Amino acid sequence: MTALELYQYIQENNIDWAYRYNPESKEDDVMVWINPCEIEFFVEMFDSQTPEYGFEMTFVNGNFAFFMSDICEFFEIDMKQVFKHNQ
Repeated sequence: MTALELYQYIQENNIDWAYRYNPESKEDDVMVWINPCEIEFFVEMFDSQTPEYGFEMTFVNGNFAFFMSDICEFFEIDMKQVFKHNQ
C-alpha cells in the first residue's frame, strides 16, 4: 500500500477519521472508522502484507476502528501526507 492508495481510499469512500490520543503509544494518532461493509476493501489494500502480529482494532458504534500509526509505519507512509490536520 502506498500513501496515494491510502489517501484515495479514504477520500473515495468518505472514511471518517480524526486525530486522537493513542493511550498505547502515548502520542497523537489518527483513528479511522471503517464500516463493516467496507472492511474487505480496506484489508485488500494490504495485499497480504501484514506483520506477524497483525494490526490492533476495536469495534466502536458499529464500525471497525483503527489507529493508523502502526499501519502507516509498517507501509512506510507518512501519515501527514494522507491525513491533513484541518479535519
